[in-house]
Amino acid sequence: MSGEFAVADVDRSIGERFAAMALRFGDRIAVGTDECEWSYAELAAKSDALAAQILTSESSHVSSPIAILMRHDAPLIAAMLGHALVATEDPKNFAEAKRILKVAVSRDNQDPFAWYQLGIIYDREGDDGRAALATAERSNLEDNPKLAYASAQMAMKGIPPNTPDWLRAQDISMVSKTELAKKDKRYRDEKNP
Repeated sequence: MSGEFAVADVDRSIGERFAAMALRFGDRIAVGTDECEWSYAELAAKSDALAAQILTSESSHVSSPIAILMRHDAPLIAAMLGHALVATEDPKNFAEAKRILKVAVSRDNQDPFAWYQLGIIYDREGDDGRAALATAERSNLEDNPKLAYASAQMAMKGIPPNTPDWLRAQDISMVSKTELAKKDKRYRDEKNP
């Protein structure tokens, strides 16, 4: 379902979608900068507090537009710049995009979008092992252990053994395999109560 939204999700507001994510991934990092990290649960609590402040303020009207200014973080900006360079589809821009995206994921390795863009660069370079590792990283962040496991296994075949990238692929492989086993056990338990 890549690039598409489920009909049920399209009919829900952004707030409803975020609340569902906060319930599902409450302990995962939702926002991270050099100065702080907030889990989905923490971000939900902070946004609820902000909404309550706005709604109780004397100048607030339900129909009034509201804008909130937040500082953009360097890894987010780097990922967007890397994406812009990749989107040109000009091979002359790929080396710069790769450099920028590697910095972005080194500072914020929790950004699936940056991993996706870096994977495109590795694919265009013919580095199938690292393209698979980038897909494994992204899939792991997106709670897709089946694709994360398969991609990590592929990465381990295409990256020299015992290098940092190979060891990272091995880590993702083990974590994903464990998650798949947990899901399989839950499925069996549900089927045979």
